[in-house]
Amino acid sequence: MALRRPPTRLELKADDIEEYDDILRERANAAAASLQSNKNNKNKGNHHHPYDGAASSSSPSLSPNSKKKAEARKRIGLK
Repeated sequence: MALRRPPTRLELKADDIEEYDDILRERANAAAASLQSNKNNKNKGNHHHPYDGAASSSSPSLSPNSKKKAEARKRIGLK
């Protein structure tokens, strides 16, 4: 039989709760700004999606998926 211990008690201060609320608010604002930016780009007539099946002009031989992988490998330092 296992020994029971009392549950761990976590104490939160008012500063912790305020900091958490600030972080949530910043994330919500960033998400709203991103959505608004996407809507503005669509309204400007820029309907080209980078992965809509057409290869970009900078690397016409790569498929969208392999181009994405190549960019990721470049970012992390692989060749």
